[in-house]
Amino acid sequence: MKILVVEDESYLRRMIVSYLSEEGHEVDYSTEGNAAFNKMGMKSFDLVISDVVMNKCDGFELLRRIKEKYGKKVFVVLMTGKISSEETKEYEKKALEMGAFDYIRKPSEPDILNTIIKRVYKNIKLSLFNKHVKGVYNKFVEEYGTVTRKEQEMQKVALETVGVSTPFLYSKRIKEIYREADKIYEENNLPIFISGEEGTGRETLAKYIHYKSNIRKLPFISLDCYKFRRKELDCELFGRDASMNKNVRLRGCMERSEGGTLVIRDAEFMTERVQKKLYNAIMHKTFDTIRGVLPRSFNTRVILISSCTPNELLRRKSTYKKLFKLFLKNQILLPPLRKRKNEITPLARAFLEVNKAEFKKTIPTDLSLEAIQLINTYPWPGNVMELKNAIGKAVLLSKNECLLVDDLDLIELFKQEKVEDKLCKTKEGNISSKIHIADIPESGISIDDVVLKYVYQAMVITKYNKKKASELLGITQWALNRKWQKAKKRFKIKMSK
Repeated sequence: MKILVVEDESYLRRMIVSYLSEEGHEVDYSTEGNAAFNKMGMKSFDLVISDVVMNKCDGFELLRRIKEKYGKKVFVVLMTGKISSEETKEYEKKALEMGAFDYIRKPSEPDILNTIIKRVYKNIKLSLFNKHVKGVYNKFVEEYGTVTRKEQEMQKVALETVGVSTPFLYSKRIKEIYREADKIYEENNLPIFISGEEGTGRETLAKYIHYKSNIRKLPFISLDCYKFRRKELDCELFGRDASMNKNVRLRGCMERSEGGTLVIRDAEFMTERVQKKLYNAIMHKTFDTIRGVLPRSFNTRVILISSCTPNELLRRKSTYKKLFKLFLKNQILLPPLRKRKNEITPLARAFLEVNKAEFKKTIPTDLSLEAIQLINTYPWPGNVMELKNAIGKAVLLSKNECLLVDDLDLIELFKQEKVEDKLCKTKEGNISSKIHIADIPESGISIDDVVLKYVYQAMVITKYNKKKASELLGITQWALNRKWQKAKKRFKIKMSK
């Protein structure tokens, strides 16, 4: 940070300048107000720390001149020496009324200076971020046309309440989806199904629906089904009353989200029993906790999030079909980024501006033609979130005027995919098989046996530690235990007691 210290006492001036320089700031100094103001005309500063009582031009006069010429671009902190408490209060009140950022007594402790500088830095960063976001938004309006008041409101809610960067809504298709969501949020108890790949902004849309509705002040609870085993998921969702063995009562997500919004991620991992209980809760507005005696009321909007659509889940055998039929009318599909090629470049440029503001950088100003070609040909398996992270990292590390291909981390991955595609092409045609495990015999093979053999192998390697084996295979302990029981029956494995 560039700091100008204005102090007529040489000992105190040297002490402040020395301390701030050691902290890594770019520090300059002046002995009186006129010289300090002239110096500001030749060099830019973020913060001015000035004494109040000085010859020729005092601190208040310097503050007035700075605010007239620079406004909010330069922060001013005034300090004064040994005066009475009444005079201190008068000085402080006058300084703050004139636009000073803070007012301190001298000699001040290093911790006080540090705290003030951190606050100043936070304010500078926030003002730069808002300036860049506003500039990007205006640039978008110029390129893609004006927006309605409703769309501006949508941008405001998403940016301020949900915490979504404006570029998320630059996509034409996503704007259409958010308009559909505007029609849905008014019905508080209407169940909603959001489907799409990871990184397309599924939970962001769920937050937008919640915070735009009139239940925004009520709880917003999110539950990830993939993280829990069958019994744990039942308990986490519906809760558990106190019993003889467990005296502690556990409040489930359905009870904690009362009146608000309950988001259930990876809904395809719910067991049929849990699906049935959830359906009854939505239909009858009541649910039973584990070991509960009396039913509890349920007046919550349920939003299911999945990588599958309701129709795909209805085709599965182990699903409670009545539940997903409820969501057929109110389903929202978020398309992957690879199917919106024309929106990749505007999104990348928007993320470029936002990250420049966040990292307080002036370069890179744009993407090179080669980088634009690369991002438009890359498949983006992580969708918008992967694009945002890739541009953010590139902006942080880049030292060039334009963002180059070499600045993007995904180039190595992209080259590797291209090489694998070439190696995997067979003489008969373009059949690609990137993952080669084993040759399939002409007589055929049982895929279930292959899975069970891997389960057995994982158990042997981990010395029959189910927790480590499940981590090794990337599945839950509940799934491992079920497959392990099948493996023991299939291969007639006898465990020694």
